[in-house]
Amino acid sequence: MERAAGLAPTRFQKLYQDPPAAFAPHQTLRQSLGDLLKLHGLAWTQAEASMERFGLGRELLGRRPTEVSGGELQRFAILRALLLDPVFLFADEATSRLDPVSQKDVFAILIEAVRERGLALLMVTHEAALAEKVAQRILTLGVTPPL
Repeated sequence: MERAAGLAPTRFQKLYQDPPAAFAPHQTLRQSLGDLLKLHGLAWTQAEASMERFGLGRELLGRRPTEVSGGELQRFAILRALLLDPVFLFADEATSRLDPVSQKDVFAILIEAVRERGLALLMVTHEAALAEKVAQRILTLGVTPPL
C-alpha cells in the first residue's frame, strides 16, 4: 500500500484485539510509554493529560501489562496511538475481549477522538449492533458457502 505523500508512517496506527500483545510484558507501562515519548520527542505532560482524560491513574504506570485490567490496557493502547497524532486508526476487534462497561468506555474515547481530530477510524467487529450504533458507514462481509 502506498502511503500519502508527506505523511509519516506513525500517522497510521492500529489497535489490537488482544491489548497485552501490543505491550512488552517485561516493561512497566511507565517504561513503555516513556520509550514512545522519548522516541518521538513528546512531553510527559501530553501523556499525563491524556491519562487523566481516559480515567487512567498515575499509579498504573508502575505496573506491567498483565497487572492492569483489559479495559485499562486498551485505554493505554489508545492513548499511545493518539499521542502520535494519527490520521487513520485501524481498530481490529479492539473491544472484543473487554467487558460491556469497558467496551462502552473505549468506544466513547475513540468516537471523541474521531470528532475532535477528524481522525479516520476503520473498525472491524463481529458485533453488528455495535457497528450500527457507532459507525457512519458499514461494510458487511459475508462468507460464501462452498459449492
